Amino acid sequence: MSVKLNVVRRPQLWQEVASELRRTILLRQFAPGAHLAEAELSREMNVSRGPIRDALRQLELESLVEIKPNGRTLVVGLSHESIAHLYDARLCLERHALRRASERLTDDDVAALQALVDLMEDSSRQGRVAEFSQSDMAFHQQFFTIAGNRILAQLRTTLTAPLGALVELEIMTVLESSGITDPRAWAVNQAHQEMVDALRDRDADRAQAILTTHLEGAQNLLLEELEQRALI
Repeated sequence: MSVKLNVVRRPQLWQEVASELRRTILLRQFAPGAHLAEAELSREMNVSRGPIRDALRQLELESLVEIKPNGRTLVVGLSHESIAHLYDARLCLERHALRRASERLTDDDVAALQALVDLMEDSSRQGRVAEFSQSDMAFHQQFFTIAGNRILAQLRTTLTAPLGALVELEIMTVLESSGITDPRAWAVNQAHQEMVDALRDRDADRAQAILTTHLEGAQNLLLEELEQRALI
């Protein structure tokens, strides 16, 4: 007998700890060079040292902290180089996924992408910032879903947490002052619409070119805002 189970996956405790530590590091509440002691974090966050240790290992993979041979963990924080490396990896993966997706694309896939763009535009008009960013991330994730390459999708998953944190940081910096109806937000919508139009025409080269311009522009905008607010 076949049984369909609806399982709600909740973040593990170490992931929740990593998310909170990531946020504080990105906002420079922990300054670069600060020592993150497991015992102290355990007391302050009211969790055991195991999840703290796992969270710090994840943040080391994201280059936000450095774990020394003696076990001391030091905050690295954001830098021009770390952001450039992250966006470079993202662009490489997404360009390839987009190319593979274009080879398997169905009309239903195009409709799903269009629905996400429509949701982004509606979120812009209504000022729903969280929905806007979630739809943006979901749009790009669709490339990997449509491409159907499980390993490629797993590689993209390794970037999900740091990318999500940067998107959140961008919201707090760019949109808190100018609002989601700022022309820069509408430019994001336009780029996504142009990618859908290119994919609808089965023009993978044009879609890749639009994606490249879009991500390079997003990186430059983020760096500019972070510099102005002395967060890097």
